[in-house]
Amino acid sequence: MQPTIKSLEHYISKGYEYAMGIPLTNNMKEFDKGIIIIDDILDNSNYRNGNKTLHQAKGLNSAILTGIAAILNAQETLYKLCQNTDFMHTIKAQQTLLSFTQDIIQGELMDQNIKSVEEYFTMITLFTGNHIAKGIEMGHYIANKTPPTDLLKACQCAGRIRQIVDDFEDYYEEHHEPFGDFLQRKNRLPELLFKGNKTYAKELINNEKYEEARNYILKFEVRHNLYDYCLNEHKKVKELDSRAEEFIVNYEKIIQT
Repeated sequence: MQPTIKSLEHYISKGYEYAMGIPLTNNMKEFDKGIIIIDDILDNSNYRNGNKTLHQAKGLNSAILTGIAAILNAQETLYKLCQNTDFMHTIKAQQTLLSFTQDIIQGELMDQNIKSVEEYFTMITLFTGNHIAKGIEMGHYIANKTPPTDLLKACQCAGRIRQIVDDFEDYYEEHHEPFGDFLQRKNRLPELLFKGNKTYAKELINNEKYEEARNYILKFEVRHNLYDYCLNEHKKVKELDSRAEEFIVNYEKIIQT
C-alpha cells in the first residue's frame, strides 16, 4: 500500500522520536491500508502500484468492509501503543486519530467538487498535510508530551508539497493511474492552473499521444507555478520548524522532468 516512509506509522514513530529521542516501533499501517482502499473506490481507480485495486479484484462490498475493518483495527492498535501513556495523553492520541479520520472524510467530499486553488489547499491540508501532522501529534502524545504547534504547522506544509508533487506525477505512467485526475475531471492543482483546451487534451490522451498531452497540459507556466507553490511551502517549513524538512519530497522534478 503506502510506502513506509509515507505512512502514518512512520510519522507516529518520528513524533515519538522527536519527543523521546528514540523511534517507536508500531504497526499503524492498517490505517493507511483502509484509507487507500476507500480512496481507490471513490476515485474508481483500476490499478495501484501495478496491481488491481481491491474493489476491482475482490468486488465493491468486500473492499468497503476490508477498508472499514482496517481503520477500526488501527484504533485498537493505537490503544495498545498507549499502554505506558497516562490517561490524559491516551485520550488525546485517540481523539487525534478520530479527528484525522474526520478530516479525511471531509477532504474526500471536497475533492469531488474543487473549484479554486483555495479549496484545493484546504482539501490537501485536511488529507495529506494532516497525514504527517496528526501522526507527529500522536507520537508526542504516546510519549506523554505536547507537540509544538509550529512543528505541526510545518508538517502540514511538507504534506502539501507531497500532494502537489503527487498530483504532478499523476501525468506519468509510473503513477498508479496515469492522467487519472484529468480524465476523471478532478480539479487538482495542475488542472486548476491549466488554461488550455481540455477537449483537445483529452483527445491526445485517448489517441495515446501521452508525451504530447503532458507537454500541452504541463506547460512551462504551469510547471513553474506548481514549483513556486512548493517553494513557498518549503520556506514556511524553514521559518516554522526545520525538522519537518525531512518529510519534504523532491519537488525539483516538477521543472526538471
